[in-house]
Amino acid sequence: MARWGKSDLKREQFEQLGQEVAAAIAVQMRERGLLLADFPRLTDDGGSRRAEAVLAGRGKGSVNLPAVLKRFVRRDFPDFNTYERDGDAHRFEKRMSPDFRFVLIFERRHFGGLGKAFTVHLSCGHTTPEGRTLRWRHSLLSFFERSLMHWIYGHEDELEACLQEVAMLLRLTLPAYEALWLPLHQTGRSALLEELPSYGPLSFHEAADLASRALAPVYPQLTRLTMATISTVTTPGAYAPSSMESAKAAAATGRLAPGLTWLIHFEDLPSRRAVWVGVPYRGTLAFMVSNTVTATRNGLTEHLTAAPDAAENLGLPAVVSTCNVVPDKAALWRTYLDSTIIGARAMAAGGRIFFANARMPRFFSIYTPIFASRTPRRKHGTFTTYSSCRIGGICRFSFPPVRARSEVERAAGVTPPRVPDQAAAAAAGAAAFTQAGCSRMWSR
Repeated sequence: MARWGKSDLKREQFEQLGQEVAAAIAVQMRERGLLLADFPRLTDDGGSRRAEAVLAGRGKGSVNLPAVLKRFVRRDFPDFNTYERDGDAHRFEKRMSPDFRFVLIFERRHFGGLGKAFTVHLSCGHTTPEGRTLRWRHSLLSFFERSLMHWIYGHEDELEACLQEVAMLLRLTLPAYEALWLPLHQTGRSALLEELPSYGPLSFHEAADLASRALAPVYPQLTRLTMATISTVTTPGAYAPSSMESAKAAAATGRLAPGLTWLIHFEDLPSRRAVWVGVPYRGTLAFMVSNTVTATRNGLTEHLTAAPDAAENLGLPAVVSTCNVVPDKAALWRTYLDSTIIGARAMAAGGRIFFANARMPRFFSIYTPIFASRTPRRKHGTFTTYSSCRIGGICRFSFPPVRARSEVERAAGVTPPRVPDQAAAAAAGAAAFTQAGCSRMWSR
């Protein structure tokens, strides 16, 4: 087979195709009409189910997971003939050429020491002539528009039953996965990339409106928007290359930049179901369903799982359309500040100085009031805008952490000084946020 050359492949093609492969396979799988009940060992709530089994005394004893996986792949998918273990990931590689490969990954999950659970990924990798590796990794369940789920087992015969479920899904998806990637490998082109919808530099309000229209025909009860974030992938949990300049532009303006996606999260507490909707700068809308939601009650966070439904599809219905859907003008998220305003306030708060030197400001996240009390995560060398965007609410812009103290300084009680520009920007930022009508600012 022909190698990709410098003139044949652009990084942007590889990144975009990874998004479109998942969306194209998902459309094919909708037509299958598979039921979630057909896969009884597959669950959204593997930790709880494993805990129940252990407390009931079921599933004790050791199982040699690597040996069973090797036997399974050798029997059912013999083309994946190179095995490698990387921590909890068991990788089986199918090499198409010296620079192009498919990888089947079984990832073991521990659940706090309970073990005996795993999930499955498919990966495509290419090594450029310069020696750089480009790689996409998709959860197997993303092709059925499902969140990350796990197969759980107790004994070896139960593990074999899990793998038969995996084999059924792989036989449906793997041929399409390979067929959609191979043209780009062979010719440097893909029909999937020729005519794609373009949504452009959407703000939070614009993306949320589009996402709610797309979701209404399928899950009309999912109207409660709990989170929105700008991401490098159309579905959470996927791994893809990322663009520093696009990330900086999005974080600074609050609008999508090329190669990025708004991930909008809707949920319904009574039914305990949630959906992520991915609205890309350019490309196909993506969906990811979960039967688990998170709720905070009396200061405690609970994970609530939906009751089993024998008629529930594994994927979405065959038709997902935004036609004739009237937007809900009373939706609560419409009262939140738009991301463009938040981005401007972050810049006015001294963020421009830091964004100019940031290594990788990857996320711009908006949390609705239920999440407003969360403390911004501290990511070394990155910038994160965390905002409760209801008017009059809290806006927070997090600066990079100061230099860590050495052991000698810690013993002597010495605190390293802040960088002068950072300290000045933090002071200016507090004033700017006060003038903007926000109640406080967090910086570190």
